[in-house]
Amino acid sequence: MTRIYLIGAGWIAREHVKAALSLFGQPVEIHVADNNPQTVAAFGKEFSTVITHADAAEMLSTPPDDGDIVIVATPPSFHATLACMALETGRHVLCEKPLAVTPEQVTTMFDTARRMGRTLGCCSNRFFGYGPGERVKQLIAEGKIGTPYQVAFVNKKRRNRSGVENLPGSRWFLNRAVSGGGPTMDWSVYDIAMLFDILQPREVVIDSASTFRAFTHADPPPDVIYDVETAVTASLRCKGADDKTMRVNYERASATHGEEVERLEIEGSHGAIRWDWLPWVKEGRLEVVLSTDVEGRVHEERWIFDEKDALSCHYRPLHYFQQHLHGVERHALVDARAQFNIEVILGILSVADNGRPMTICSGL
Repeated sequence: MTRIYLIGAGWIAREHVKAALSLFGQPVEIHVADNNPQTVAAFGKEFSTVITHADAAEMLSTPPDDGDIVIVATPPSFHATLACMALETGRHVLCEKPLAVTPEQVTTMFDTARRMGRTLGCCSNRFFGYGPGERVKQLIAEGKIGTPYQVAFVNKKRRNRSGVENLPGSRWFLNRAVSGGGPTMDWSVYDIAMLFDILQPREVVIDSASTFRAFTHADPPPDVIYDVETAVTASLRCKGADDKTMRVNYERASATHGEEVERLEIEGSHGAIRWDWLPWVKEGRLEVVLSTDVEGRVHEERWIFDEKDALSCHYRPLHYFQQHLHGVERHALVDARAQFNIEVILGILSVADNGRPMTICSGL
């Protein structure tokens, strides 16, 4: 029997429970711990088969089984301490995004996982495995665009802030000491994970980065801590296994006074690919467009993927993690790759803060 241990009983923990109950082809025993008695009681009432606990350490005090999975589903500033505690009990850990909020936490977490011989994974892979991304991988592998050399990634929303327009009751998203940052930690973790899943860089140079904040009349009152960015830009150079370099021009905003833009395109020496990657856009009918030259003229091929009934993005991290533990190497984001991704995210914030370029190697 698979045993799932949830630390944190908020909204996202509910999605993990639904995933476990829906996807596992075997009996599953689910535990949840939260230090808020009302929260954990409401969780137990909603999911009657879940075993509730008031304390995470007590929940994990029983001897581990090799297939046990602990899911850390708390605000980010608590991830490192709780993940390390869970790893020390001899259990595998799947941690919500962002994995950590400081480089020191990242190092401690993965050092602990390696010392304990356990797997540490991250939930930034929610958008792995959708048809458009898999087709893009295929087209690049087949040489359809020649040598990739430039990526444009822009996703700007006018009003889409966690803690304001989204989940307004969770003001901790606006407090950098708790959340680690604004859309850089809330959304760039997905963007970078998805993009790196396709490009597979082994080294990233962060040449420049900036963060900004758009002020609106919907901002919270002065007594609420609000010190996170609403927009981030970065210029990256990604070096692959072939030592060729791709330039990535990246921009993400959760609040902007400018136009809303969604653009994702990889340009190569012999063609370009643009595609939709978020499963809810265009009512789930996502498009991939390959642009090449045929006899001196621009030629476009298009593929449509119907993702309306695809596996929920919120179910995917646990599904992929369990598959990985059973030897299915597909879409799990674990160990060195997960560490590399969060180091790049934290590097972007560091370069934005101090203006000094940074090089990050994957260790893969």
